[in-house]
Amino acid sequence: MVFEVSKIIFGVLLVLFLKMGFYGVLISVMLAYATQAAFLSIQQSKLLTSSIDWRIAAQWIKSSWLPAYGMVPSTIMALDVFIVTALTGSTEPAAYWRAAQVIFGVVGYSTYLASALYPKLLSGGGRKDIEIILKLVLMFIVPMVVGASVLAKPLLGILRSEYTVASDILRVGVFATAISSLVSVLGGVISGIEEVDKEGKLSFHKLLKSKLFLLPSINIAASSMYLAFVFIFTKFSLSFYKGETYLIIPFYANVGLLVVQALMLTCLYILVKRVVKFTFPIKSLLKCLAASFPMVIAFYLCPPSGSFMTIVEILAGGCVYFSFLFLIDKESRELVVAGMRLVQNKFFRKNDS
Repeated sequence: MVFEVSKIIFGVLLVLFLKMGFYGVLISVMLAYATQAAFLSIQQSKLLTSSIDWRIAAQWIKSSWLPAYGMVPSTIMALDVFIVTALTGSTEPAAYWRAAQVIFGVVGYSTYLASALYPKLLSGGGRKDIEIILKLVLMFIVPMVVGASVLAKPLLGILRSEYTVASDILRVGVFATAISSLVSVLGGVISGIEEVDKEGKLSFHKLLKSKLFLLPSINIAASSMYLAFVFIFTKFSLSFYKGETYLIIPFYANVGLLVVQALMLTCLYILVKRVVKFTFPIKSLLKCLAASFPMVIAFYLCPPSGSFMTIVEILAGGCVYFSFLFLIDKESRELVVAGMRLVQNKFFRKNDS
């Protein structure tokens, strides 16, 4: 969160006000990483000043191949643009694709709400914690998916008026990202319920048989399947469609991503259910959808015109959604109150002392 907020602040300053263009973007990212590093250093100052346990350090180095292996799926996924650009000989499909991705990628930030689930499960959490996190993630995913689907063209218009033709790409992509967010939550559950990393010694053989190795292996298979979809759909579009292939190709690529993420969600759900008998919060999902209807009505009654009004209407729509959700759902009210108490106890009472 520190990285994202500081990146926006530096980006506005360097790109919008100082007009530094690409170099402004690059410097903004570098400064954001530096800010995040400084923040974490201050937060963990006691840990940094303590002596190094070389036995634990040796274990980290010995098992460092596993985190590296976990980075393979994202590396594979990043090849989609290269495949499309190489097959089409043009960067135009990637431009519209990435424009839509800027918008539907925001939905992925909802996974930060589940960041505390992994350590909670490691320390003995269970079914209730999983269900609470799923409810919390759904509380934010649903309005973002609905809002992005309804306001697809105005949202893309904020980036550039020419990108509004990519609205269907955005609509499919936002659903794929929502499912991907749920996949990330269940992935955190699988990592959290694995107990092999609680042991003092981590052998290569034990890690190889653990869910910590199984999860990235499933992700690699899914990423490879997605790239196969991208390749096939691109070749198919170039062979059978004439004209607007720059829109058709990223649209079908997102359809492929949607299918792969749905398969991943099903697979991980089955794996988690074998270990933890939790219940997917269907009632909470339906209540979130019900609370989204007044927001949709407000969007249709007052369609936004211009970038500023689009942003204003998004904020107003969010207020309408949460007002109705808190009205019809007691659990949502309790989650928000619990979150406010947590913030108060962590920051304000610390300052008082």
